[in-house]
Amino acid sequence: MRAFIPLLYISIGIGAGHVSLGILLGAFWAWRQGDWHACFAKLGGLLLVLSFVALIGSLSGLFPPLWVKVASAGLFGSLVMTFVFGGARGAMELHNVVNVLSYLRLMGIGVASAALAFAANKLGGMAGNVLLAIVIGGTLHAINLVFGLLSPPIQSLRLHYVEFFENFFAPGGKPYKPFKRSV
Repeated sequence: MRAFIPLLYISIGIGAGHVSLGILLGAFWAWRQGDWHACFAKLGGLLLVLSFVALIGSLSGLFPPLWVKVASAGLFGSLVMTFVFGGARGAMELHNVVNVLSYLRLMGIGVASAALAFAANKLGGMAGNVLLAIVIGGTLHAINLVFGLLSPPIQSLRLHYVEFFENFFAPGGKPYKPFKRSV
């Protein structure tokens, strides 16, 4: 069980980095558009994510105990900054904390795959017959392989489109019509 805890921290770190990059791109885009309020609201959301990660790290013992106070002050400051500059729209930045935790799903998929492989080996080893062991182990490993081939692309696309792009991408432009002649 202790082997999963570092994976938990790594998943939170990767999620915080990916979501933070999206927030920075959103803040840069707002700055380029001249929307200072949206830019500072996004930066408040970035401070919120970083303070949340620092609070998790300090409460779990990864960071010194002083960081609890620093992270708590950062959380308070980020909430004030987000609501002052973003108003009601600033409340939309609060979901980024949950988006960071969404990356834990990848860790769960990896752990489930390892557990299924372990179970396949154990069940195959418990069979009294070599042929039965090959059938049991092979079937379970084939199921695990199918899950391993289907799940990562779906999860990574979801993380990119839902957690990452929403911070800076605004749909629009001309509709794509591949067989229409443009004049």
